[in-house]
Amino acid sequence: MSCKSCLSLIETFLCTASVAAGIGNLYRLPQTVISNGGLPFLVAYAILLVFVGFPLLFLELGIGQIVQDGFMKTWRAVPFFKGVGYVKLLAGCLILVYYPLHMAMSLYYLIWFAKASPPFLECATVRMEKDGYKADGISGQECIQKTFLESPFEEPTWFGIYSALILLIWLIVMAWCIKRSKTYEKALIVFLLCTLACLIALIVKAIETNQFQGIEGFVTNVDWDILAKSEVWYFAAIQVFFSTHLGFGVFTSNAGVIYKKSNPFWTSLGYIFLNLVFGVLAVCLYYAVSHNIDPAPSNTTIFEIHLLTHIYDVVLQAEDADMQIWSVVAYVTIVFAGFISMITIMYTIIKALSLETKNKLRWWQLSLVLSFICFVLGCATLLCPDLDVLHIFDYYIVGNLIMITVILEVLSFMIFYGPKRLQSDFEFILGNSLTTVWLGLWYLCPLLLLGIFIWCLATMPLTGYDSDDPLWVYATGWAVVAGALVFIVIVGFYTAAQQVEYFTFGDKFVASFKPSRNWGPTDPMMLHNWMQWQSKAQDGERDFTLKRRGTKEYTHSVKNRSKYNSKSYTPTISDSSTISGTLTYKKGDQLKNYESYLRSNSYEKPLRVTSLIDVMDSTPINTFQRNSVSGGYKTNYNPLANVNNTQTVQVSYLDGHTDGSTSEGYGTYRKGPFVIEDDGLEHVCHRRSSFNEQATEL
Repeated sequence: MSCKSCLSLIETFLCTASVAAGIGNLYRLPQTVISNGGLPFLVAYAILLVFVGFPLLFLELGIGQIVQDGFMKTWRAVPFFKGVGYVKLLAGCLILVYYPLHMAMSLYYLIWFAKASPPFLECATVRMEKDGYKADGISGQECIQKTFLESPFEEPTWFGIYSALILLIWLIVMAWCIKRSKTYEKALIVFLLCTLACLIALIVKAIETNQFQGIEGFVTNVDWDILAKSEVWYFAAIQVFFSTHLGFGVFTSNAGVIYKKSNPFWTSLGYIFLNLVFGVLAVCLYYAVSHNIDPAPSNTTIFEIHLLTHIYDVVLQAEDADMQIWSVVAYVTIVFAGFISMITIMYTIIKALSLETKNKLRWWQLSLVLSFICFVLGCATLLCPDLDVLHIFDYYIVGNLIMITVILEVLSFMIFYGPKRLQSDFEFILGNSLTTVWLGLWYLCPLLLLGIFIWCLATMPLTGYDSDDPLWVYATGWAVVAGALVFIVIVGFYTAAQQVEYFTFGDKFVASFKPSRNWGPTDPMMLHNWMQWQSKAQDGERDFTLKRRGTKEYTHSVKNRSKYNSKSYTPTISDSSTISGTLTYKKGDQLKNYESYLRSNSYEKPLRVTSLIDVMDSTPINTFQRNSVSGGYKTNYNPLANVNNTQTVQVSYLDGHTDGSTSEGYGTYRKGPFVIEDDGLEHVCHRRSSFNEQATEL
């Protein structure tokens, strides 16, 4: 079991590192750094990543371990803001539409590099010199617009090639996502190892050839005054979401699969550290490869593909013949990183759709339908010249939608769900106390993001940054963002109207800001423990032994401990006034020790709760019988359900007889301890169906 636990820990670490090595971190971050001031922007990004990304990731992981399902279930805590979940779903789908465009273009360069050395035949101009003919290549931006981005109405061949590469990408993604979490975790590990191999190769190449001139230019001649500009902090905040996958529901969905037994604090801390390492490494490699070529994009550049075309320009002007090989490694890295992000977001969206459709469609059917729709939309974006649709998605819609939804999500939990409830839930998950510093950070982070967003709107032009976009481009982008806000409000009022437990709309509206009845963990045993925790927490009591009790791993650990008689067990006594101290005993001696203890305390025989399922003998207890099962055994109805505090219930002994004594509801546990005289039983499950029941059914 120790070896298995070690392997499980390694698998969790690799999956976490894989999510940190996505295309948003290895491709989009370097591209954003070079267009927003270089090193000062990277510093601003690192500050927001640590002081905003870390607390928000901790919050998202903790909530995910509570809901144990897709991120759409999160809004059962505050039903009015359910529309925020749908907006997140839209942002994730848009990511799936345009990430394959970057990956397909990288594959295009790989194929053409395999055919011939640059300049490509389609992008070369031939001139005659004294010693013969010489081919000169045009810039990467001009070359890509002349070939791959040629209008499909004028040259459909390039459109067909681009579409075929996008289809190939989707077939691979669908193959890895079609079998739920089994192939999902394997895919993350496989593509992480491939990505790491490429990054190591690039690092070794940079060290061997002493290619540090670009990095020296990156850290020298720095203008720190740009940190006073709003666009630096705005784009840094947006980049935090793209690099970490925060706000897309990834960690909420993974919390019930990959991180179900992980500590959310240490997982968040480790992930932020890995994310920062991968991001800084990608930026340094980009500047190292650039040599003496200015990496900054020009005003005529299609910004979203600048990094891809810049690598081509470096190969075109490099004197080193091996540079073409290393450019191929760089493009392969981008492709692998793209697969990591696509598979991660694809799994998250399918899980959310499966929950919303109540499993009417099977997992593979949802995977097939979503892949087909995103493939068609991706090809449709190519019909517009210069990738304007991609620019709308990346610059206007996705980043702003995620920032707005994160602000609303955190504020709704802190204001309406309440800091006390949130603190109680996190203490249940963590198994220890949660300092109020985190509550302060969770209040501060959304307010800080809101301030940056308002500052940006007040100082930056709405028509685009650095250059004015066409009217239809920025009008479409901001219209979608405004429409999303209206949609959230409409869904909120619709959700309020669907509250069936209230009659007037005012009562329904107020109830929509309170947790719904089905809010809580999905696992029945964890739900039971969580309900017990909540009932005790109302009186200020914290029973940290309830953490994770009843889950699969907990049951396995109990079975494993039962094999060793030398292990000591400590029964939990709910009332210290009846039994002073804690009784520690060994499993082999438990019955003898208990009997001697009971005799010393005037108890003749050990007691049990009357609702215990009788599996110890075939003699049924006729009191409170509900139904029978095979083999003549009886299941007893919970006698303490829906009873008043003044009612008493007859207590049965292990051998089936009664002596007229009564229990006091939940206080029955004060008359323990309870012993089951059956060595074959290794674990006893327990449940509590509602808060109205005064006792727990074993």
